Amino acid sequence: MAEKKNNSDGLPEGKPMIDWKSSKEEQWGLLNKRLEEKPASRQVFWTTPLIRYAAAATVSLLLIAGLFAGLYSIETITHNSERTSVELPDGSRVYLNAGTSLSYKPYWWWMDRSVHLNGEAYFEVEKGGAFRAISETGITRVLGTEFNIYARGTEYRVACYEGSVNVMISDNTFIDLQPGQSALREGDRIVLVDSELKTNDASWRNNLYIFTAAEIAEVIDELERQYDVTIQYLGNPATYTGSFRQEMKIDEVLDALTMSLGLQWEKSSDASFIIRQK
Repeated sequence: MAEKKNNSDGLPEGKPMIDWKSSKEEQWGLLNKRLEEKPASRQVFWTTPLIRYAAAATVSLLLIAGLFAGLYSIETITHNSERTSVELPDGSRVYLNAGTSLSYKPYWWWMDRSVHLNGEAYFEVEKGGAFRAISETGITRVLGTEFNIYARGTEYRVACYEGSVNVMISDNTFIDLQPGQSALREGDRIVLVDSELKTNDASWRNNLYIFTAAEIAEVIDELERQYDVTIQYLGNPATYTGSFRQEMKIDEVLDALTMSLGLQWEKSSDASFIIRQK
């Protein structure tokens, strides 16, 4: 005959917790004993410290990566008599004239398509989100287009060739340009300029420099940038209308410039010239 197993209280398995055949005192004693017993605690093996450390390390790495992406930038600089082009992360291309700097954040590009420009550049922007070209004197915003920006000192000019361009110097001072239009900054406002002047803006890409009633100082600045020379002007205030090609030698350009204004020039060193009244 099989032996019946007893539970921890000495009672056969399957029997009630209390043997009702026992005395009342025995029944109350057994019940109190059951009530006083604490349930067995389950042992938990904690791995949360390791998980917390891993999570903290991950967050730190993400913060460092985000900070790096937001601060790291690439800058391209062209010196006098130099030109170059820059391809941006989205395939847009920027052509830099001499004496120009352009910077952007490559790892932040998909969050903010922005470049910082000082000088003159021609932009071919791929379509996409808003694109901004930021200078100290103004901001040009587009979606996808071709345009030229001249941003030197206090001068700021923008010419639109394709698409549309928004030019602004403050939240309340802006203008929209269509193909064939150009604008410049005059003090605290942006104004449209004569359409025929627009043809001058990007002529440098074809190695042609056109001046229409330009201050002589502006002409000399451009010559110094393109030929990497120093020109001292000792004449009277004047304006110049004319042009020169990049292929011309500096001597030829100075001949044309001084002849039209009744001036004369002389060479003081290999890369230094003086222009004065006759």
